[in-house]
Amino acid sequence: PNPDISVQDIERHPWPNMADPQRIAGLRELAQHYRQSGCGVMLKDPFAGIFEMAQRIVGMENCLVMLASGDKTAEALFDKLLELKLSFWETALPQLAEFVDVICQVDDYGTQTSQIISPGMFREWIKPRLEVLMLSVKRLAPSAKLFFHSCGNVRPLIPDFIEIGVEILNPVHLSAMRMEPIELKRDFGSDLVF
Repeated sequence: PNPDISVQDIERHPWPNMADPQRIAGLRELAQHYRQSGCGVMLKDPFAGIFEMAQRIVGMENCLVMLASGDKTAEALFDKLLELKLSFWETALPQLAEFVDVICQVDDYGTQTSQIISPGMFREWIKPRLEVLMLSVKRLAPSAKLFFHSCGNVRPLIPDFIEIGVEILNPVHLSAMRMEPIELKRDFGSDLVF
């Protein structure tokens, strides 16, 4: 566990107001303009994925130790980051959904050879929160396609991505093990755009 951060620190921290209307000021008109010009419109939230952002806040090594030890601080941090993301989407999508074709979420789980955390840890710590996020976004923007970015070898996680509503996966990291495009298309192409 990271002795430098506690659940109380997370609760007391002055987090940014993700519901501030200034975050989306002018985006509706811009999205409408692009849509009328025949362009597709993609929207993402203002910060990295839950797992990646947690690593930026506490450091990668600390984050991984927190997960491996079952530290409640990691749980509190992930929950706070999810809350911030939901707050942004609940503000943005009622104003923008009708003009948005693709909604992008990002979080990196893969390395060149495997995953940063085990599929089991992903399913315990990240997937439930990612599912809440994806379901909320889809509820707020039912016509938009859900695009998810994760570098590296994420093949063992692809069924989980499909299960929580991911429709587009980016990138197909060709240099990573087990990310051969022909096999990915064969095994998952009926459910996922690569």
